This record gives sequence, C-alpha cells and structure tokens, in this order.
Amino acid sequence: MGEGKECGETREEKEFTWVIDLIDGTTAFAMGKPTYTFLATLVKSGIPLLGILDQPILKERWIGIQGEISTYNGTPITPSPLNPLLNASLQSTPPDTFLHPNERYCF
Repeated sequence: MGEGKECGETREEKEFTWVIDLIDGTTAFAMGKPTYTFLATLVKSGIPLLGILDQPILKERWIGIQGEISTYNGTPITPSPLNPLLNASLQSTPPDTFLHPNERYCF
C-alpha cells in the first residue's frame, strides 16, 4: 500500500499495489463538511486495474475496472460522447460553498 501525500511516498517493486487515500479532503472531514471522499486504486505492474471513489455522506460511489463498464452506485455509466473535450463541461464544488465566512481561513 502506498502512503498518502501527507506522509511522503514509498515505492516498492511489487506486482500488485494498492494506492489509497483514506480521506481525500482532510480539512473538510475535520470540519464536518460533506466534501471529502475515499479513494482507492489497485495497480498491477504500474497499470491501474481498479479505481473506487466513495463519497459516504452523499452515498455516492464510482467504480471503474479495466475492461469493464464503470458504474455509479451500481448503475453503468459511459464517457461523454463529446469530442473534442473543448465542447465538454466540468463541474466542481469549491470548498467555500459549505463554509461560514469565518471558517474560510482553514482552506
């Protein structure tokens, strides 16, 4: 298992490696905000085989497995047909959406 960015990086030559971020969004988690996630990837010989993004507060989970259709909460999902990506849009939630003005200094 690799260590998180907070602890530095450890690399050992192994066929299979789990890369795990137990709390992606540590500050949000510590403040009781719903914007943190759990991330895990299984890598074989440097190639990702499985990826999981879990958002426990909103009860959302995305799973991608190499060679299979990815899922969102168990429902198959497909990539956007938009090409080039210039025609696509991206959504993100800025941390200050959930913050009281006095809490913004934490980010």
